[in-house]
Amino acid sequence: MAYYEVTPHALFNSCISEWGDRDDPLARACAWVDAVNKYDVFELYQQWFDKMETGEAFRLGPDPSWDDDEYPDKRPLTLELATKYLEELDADFLIEKNRFRGRKAPEFSRIAGTPASLAFMQQVYRVQKTSSQIQKEAQARLAAGQELPPSIDAQTEEVLTRKGTLPPK
Repeated sequence: MAYYEVTPHALFNSCISEWGDRDDPLARACAWVDAVNKYDVFELYQQWFDKMETGEAFRLGPDPSWDDDEYPDKRPLTLELATKYLEELDADFLIEKNRFRGRKAPEFSRIAGTPASLAFMQQVYRVQKTSSQIQKEAQARLAAGQELPPSIDAQTEEVLTRKGTLPPK
């Protein structure tokens, strides 16, 4: 399961139409933050797919200290919400099945109705930004004088730094 060779820059080109005029600095910044967030969410999906394949996912449970109040822009987590999300995620992947390069679809519904589904959703909530969070981050990054989207070299550096494979300067 993966979106092979997809980068935030490639995702930016598909996100910009969702945020407005390509010449508007705020729209470009929002599209960039959105693209990086989508990249991070895809990475989380890959991690969970790998955990399902090894069986590790089925031994995981939700964080007992989870507090829905820390995520006011999102609905409170329930097993029903997790199951619905997993069903919709599987449906989206079936639509995009040509991206699997001959591999099977991830079938996230394998963890539906289990404690693992809540653990998965907690991680999704921590990673996946809402539109208002994307706008807020984009505004902050513009105010800090960042060029968005960054050049490909800077983008690569940003991704590698975030992954922990490149030490911060």
